[in-house]
Amino acid sequence: MWAAVDAVVLKALAIVFTDLWASEFVPECCHVVGGGGAKAAIRKIRAAVTSDPQAHVVKSDIADYYGSIDHTILYAQLTELIDDEGILGLIWQFLRRTRCYGGTFTAVSKGISQSSPLSPFLGALYLRSLDTALSGINGVTYIRFMDDFVAVTNSRWKLRRCIKVMYRVLDGLALRIASSKTYIGRVANGFDFLGYRIHPDKISLSKAAIANLVAGIKTRFYEHHSPQAVSDYLQRWKKWATSRLTIENTTTRVVHSAKPPSSACRS
Repeated sequence: MWAAVDAVVLKALAIVFTDLWASEFVPECCHVVGGGGAKAAIRKIRAAVTSDPQAHVVKSDIADYYGSIDHTILYAQLTELIDDEGILGLIWQFLRRTRCYGGTFTAVSKGISQSSPLSPFLGALYLRSLDTALSGINGVTYIRFMDDFVAVTNSRWKLRRCIKVMYRVLDGLALRIASSKTYIGRVANGFDFLGYRIHPDKISLSKAAIANLVAGIKTRFYEHHSPQAVSDYLQRWKKWATSRLTIENTTTRVVHSAKPPSSACRS
């Protein structure tokens, strides 16, 4: 179990590791420092599908990613970067933590914490072999953000190669793809990535992103938030959705879908 001082140590390790080894990640890994973030990932993929509307794509993410990370494999990856036994020992203690829930103590032997400041770095590191393998295939545009990744190519045989490499690497990492979030086909049909629906000629919000927004608005109505608070929430969401991107205007449709029954607005 962790104490407050452990959180300070983990935060310090995260800062140092990120500064020291940012260059270890390929530019296609967009969520690390210097990668540009989610909007950069969207713009890069949009550029690839716009330049070739008949291209092929495989888009997927990892099922229960943080919860599936193998400690032994991750530790082996860390030993390639770190030669300090003390630091490695601290990270091993972080991995082999004890969880307490309802008075029951459980030793964790798989997966990493989602709330730790060190987890984003470790999560990026764990899939580095996938980055290297897919970004190294000629004629393939590859982008990853956390455990969401896309590979776009102009031929079916390269698409098949991407899929074969994807499964081979993930099998070696003891991971499996989330089948329900996987799309394999032509970019002309459109596909979802990081909350957006990407087509060669436009970007719009994905159905899941709209559903999450509608749920958020309805929750605020039912909890009797003021109209101004709901409006502020919607404006913040619109700012996120349209920042550094040109997307199809869906605000009217979203607000109409989120309109609650009159009883929900009563105090």
